[in-house]
Amino acid sequence: MGVKMDDGFTGGSFKAPPRAPSEDEWKAAIEANSAGGMTGNDDRPSVDVRNDAQAADWLRQELGRGRLAGIFRRGDMLVHTPRIGEDGYLPPKDLGLIDAGPAQVRPLTTVQVKSLIEAEYDCWKNTTITVPDGDKQKRITIKVQALFPQSAAQSACEGARLGEYAPNLKALHGVTHTPMLRPDGTILSTPGYDAATGFLYLPDRDLEVPGIPDRPTLDQIKAAVELILTPVAEFPFVSDDDRATWIGLLFTPILRPLLPGPYPLGVFTATNPGSGKTLLAKMIRIVHGGVQRGEMPRDADELRKTITAILMDTTGPVVTFDNLTGVIRSSVLESLLTDREWTDRWLGQNRSVTAINDRLWLATGNNAAFGGDLARRIETVRLDPPEANPHLRTGFKIKNLEAWVHEHRGELLAALLTVARGWVVAGRPSEDVRSDSYARWLGGLRGMLGWAGFPGVFGGSSSEVGVSSDDEEWHAFLVELHSVFGPEPFTVKELVGELRDPFLGGRIDAAALPGDLAEKWSHIREGREGGFRKSLGWWFRNREGRYASGWVVVAAEPDAHAKVARYAVKPPGHADDADQAQGEGPSENPGHAPDSEESAGLRGFAGLITATRERENGHISNNGQGERPGENPYNPATPQTGQQPSGPCPLCDRPLALPSQSCSMRQYHGDAAP
Repeated sequence: MGVKMDDGFTGGSFKAPPRAPSEDEWKAAIEANSAGGMTGNDDRPSVDVRNDAQAADWLRQELGRGRLAGIFRRGDMLVHTPRIGEDGYLPPKDLGLIDAGPAQVRPLTTVQVKSLIEAEYDCWKNTTITVPDGDKQKRITIKVQALFPQSAAQSACEGARLGEYAPNLKALHGVTHTPMLRPDGTILSTPGYDAATGFLYLPDRDLEVPGIPDRPTLDQIKAAVELILTPVAEFPFVSDDDRATWIGLLFTPILRPLLPGPYPLGVFTATNPGSGKTLLAKMIRIVHGGVQRGEMPRDADELRKTITAILMDTTGPVVTFDNLTGVIRSSVLESLLTDREWTDRWLGQNRSVTAINDRLWLATGNNAAFGGDLARRIETVRLDPPEANPHLRTGFKIKNLEAWVHEHRGELLAALLTVARGWVVAGRPSEDVRSDSYARWLGGLRGMLGWAGFPGVFGGSSSEVGVSSDDEEWHAFLVELHSVFGPEPFTVKELVGELRDPFLGGRIDAAALPGDLAEKWSHIREGREGGFRKSLGWWFRNREGRYASGWVVVAAEPDAHAKVARYAVKPPGHADDADQAQGEGPSENPGHAPDSEESAGLRGFAGLITATRERENGHISNNGQGERPGENPYNPATPQTGQQPSGPCPLCDRPLALPSQSCSMRQYHGDAAP
């Protein structure tokens, strides 16, 4: 390193008078100093930045290759994919998450691209300096380190964001951390960018997946099925269908290019805490990599921000919301689960962004329920442990299931890929079960699991779509209205009149009002129900023509004199049913399920089945509890017992419920109630 002087220099004296360094020696010394004394040891590629236009041309060619191969284009952004521990990986808490997954997709500004070039490449330019030349001075031109020109970076990056003039820049569709099936059924197993799918395969550094046979044999399929069933052999599933639904969700991430989303929300529910629902969701996340958040935000804006951050910044294909509570109603979630693309304003920036929604969204909760149109957008896995404290159970064959899944992750992935590849070779048998946006995914997985011999039916044996808790409430309300008005039309004002004073003949139980209307009614003072009538009218307009377990409210001929809307309730089997059914598929009429026991409630969630069915049979329910079979002489469909009611209620003439001889409206009667 440095400048080599002539042999006459001894360190303290010269054998001959010293000579001045030559021009080459001056250049070498100055260039060495400019490079920090590392001349000859810098292995970075050299980039000439003397001319801005030429530097921009160089960057257009270099984006997406060489030391810039980690830069991709996603939409109108340049992005890179830092792993955990690498520069650019944000802490999970910065994204509002518990676990942000094995890698992230982070946007790159032009300044960041410029800085990356300066770190990965030896940028240089010429400069002229003056050096001694004997008794004179002379000017020489030397190479010195330089920064990459801002104008060159701006020109090349803006064109690349438009998808122009960057021939080596690759479009990033998604990131996978495991092998997966391409649309043609072949297996993406080579790390790096896959041009056929647009996916970047970034396997964990310790992941080893055994080889997958191109044409699996029957014995290989059977062995794979047995291994996949092993970790869930001791879970208290309600039925084989629930186990099959979990298995189908486990397959989904490796099938994303072959059976593209969007996908329904996978819901893990149990009757008791500690049943294993969180572990079921976690096993899927361990196998494929994923993102975990705490409870799902109830605020719509906060939920949108969370979804946008997950889709824009993380790469794990599985997203879990833990411990849902109460009734979940969300138009944001409904949109997410039905749209292939998600568009929203990006947090901290005054712009909207669009991301591909190819994630598998999961949620856990004890007896959670879903309102609105979410019921047909979920697939439920139900657990029902036989003991009161399932978390105290011991004696499992696999002592530490979470550690077992980590240890056997590669073998589990190989088993999933073997079954999927065998299904492809067999012609991809599928079932035609519905016609909405989930049809291809659901039919394909049912066909695959049935072909491979897994017990149970993915998504459940019933062809009916679950009914939301809102539809259950609406169903109960329609039954109540029909018991009062029958098939005759009525106005909202007439309905409210039947609610006004149960002491003087009001025949509609206010407790049957849907949504928050019952609570609103309890706070209404005499003669001030105008706002309440508007809210109730909105419910009718919004639900007109929508079936709930076979019941429907329809618009009747308006009152010509008063010029107000009138409605009528039609029960299952009414004359218009056949005409209605001809134009409706399951997705268009999710609540129309008059013959299915399961249709009265969301799969796995208790509703108003008992009390409502009793009223449908023709008798008055006991304050929503109902009577036991054979205890109501007013119901001709039930057998009679020796006990008879003592008579009607003296306050409202309703028949008294057996065996308590109490009135179903007693909460309105006060101390005088029988």
